[in-house]
Amino acid sequence: MQTPACLRLGFDRTDDGGARRARDGAVSDGGTQTGAWDGLPRPGDGASVGEGGASGGPLTFVPAPKKTAIMALAWSPAEKVGYAATYSGAMLRLSGESWQLHADNVTTEILRAVWADPATGEAFAVGDKGVILRHLPGGGWVASPSQTIVALRGVWGANARDVWCAGDQGTLLHFDGASWKRAPSPTTLELRTVFGFSASQIWTVGYGGLVLRYDGSAWKSEPDAPANGLRDIWGLSTTELWVVGDGGLVLRRQGAGWVRIPSTVSQTLHALRGVSPTELWAVGDEGTVVRFDGTRWSAVALPPLPPDVIPPGQRAPNLHGVAYLGASGPWIGGQLGTLLRPSR
Repeated sequence: MQTPACLRLGFDRTDDGGARRARDGAVSDGGTQTGAWDGLPRPGDGASVGEGGASGGPLTFVPAPKKTAIMALAWSPAEKVGYAATYSGAMLRLSGESWQLHADNVTTEILRAVWADPATGEAFAVGDKGVILRHLPGGGWVASPSQTIVALRGVWGANARDVWCAGDQGTLLHFDGASWKRAPSPTTLELRTVFGFSASQIWTVGYGGLVLRYDGSAWKSEPDAPANGLRDIWGLSTTELWVVGDGGLVLRRQGAGWVRIPSTVSQTLHALRGVSPTELWAVGDEGTVVRFDGTRWSAVALPPLPPDVIPPGQRAPNLHGVAYLGASGPWIGGQLGTLLRPSR
């Protein structure tokens, strides 16, 4: 595996999930991509999400209860609520069709990922400086000591007593229901996400095309993906995996090898989720939204947006997270409290 040519040298934390530039001039998570729109529909141009499908129709803007970047979203089937982790450290909750502020005084660190146990409703959110928040059903959010100070960027569990998170410097932590412990890692590169199907089928991806898999006993390197800057991984099964990343990257693995799939965009894609082979969404910088209908990825137009959610120097807010939140369908989150969903 080749080491990426440009490792990040240190970043300046600035405003609300917006442009965060490294001191060496590179762009970090959620940073502004300054290129052209590359054929993307502009906000308010009226293009539809796709040709029918479970979530067809144009997107609708929904204001968040706190003007802070929505970094990640997750659904809790047990409690029938959605969660949003934010740049300010606040946690938001979706109940029915309404978003509310759920926790605003536990941390001020950036929260980058959230996961809820489908069976129990127990949930975890992770973020900068090793912050982990834990939610017990019917309660609020409390700090859960992580034994690390590095940024944590992904979290997923086989259940509430078997939870993994991944982050900077190749950090891998495991929660057994009582405490978090560091696990041996085959890399020191930044890990960006965690996703799996069972206690012995878990993946994480990161810089340099890095792909790691946990087999129930140890994390092991898999053959590198044919691209750098991997940002998220999701799949329908162990033989149907998708990855998105820098420069509009979309990779698909059906069986043994990764294949690059045209995404129609060149902006960095930060997250993807789906519910079927014909219903996948990916989101990224400067309002980038693309949807896969089983045959091809197509750009999705943004609705007219309030001026106060468009950062200076950008044409649209960067979008960081997407998730299916129960019967509400897919929700998209981004800078300055941006929440989007397909119209009904």
